[in-house]
Amino acid sequence: MDLKTAYYIFQHKLIPQSFFEDKVKFVNALAEHKSKVLFDGLKGVLDHFKVENPYTEASFGVEVMQYSKEVIIIKVSFPEPEEVTHCYCAYMIFDQKCKKQMYFCVEKGRDNTFLCGWTPLNDHLNYGKCEPVDDDALNNSIVIYLDNFGLKK
Repeated sequence: MDLKTAYYIFQHKLIPQSFFEDKVKFVNALAEHKSKVLFDGLKGVLDHFKVENPYTEASFGVEVMQYSKEVIIIKVSFPEPEEVTHCYCAYMIFDQKCKKQMYFCVEKGRDNTFLCGWTPLNDHLNYGKCEPVDDDALNNSIVIYLDNFGLKK
């Protein structure tokens, strides 16, 4: 397996699955240990597939944001994507009880950048074009999340 495929598995399978399946444990680990959780997860995937790791722990970032009294956002920043479908960042949006959660990612396309998402059943969603480095993707993610759960903006 090559780095491109292993990194895709890390960004599009391991992280969303951990978010949806381990909910509280994964969110708490990200909040406490930040990029170490991501780096260790990537290292595990790359070691499993015997692929050299070109990244460092400093290549990743984790930011926890309190959107409202009930809604929390964790932004995961990735290294600048070199390949189509690799991500600039991901947003995990959830309520205090981790009962209402959605996973969004900002993906590099051939000619554009896209706001996408993953469901708990591993379905890929495409919400359309976005800019990779401004707040549009975050704002659109929040609107989609709030609308999806019938919450106030």
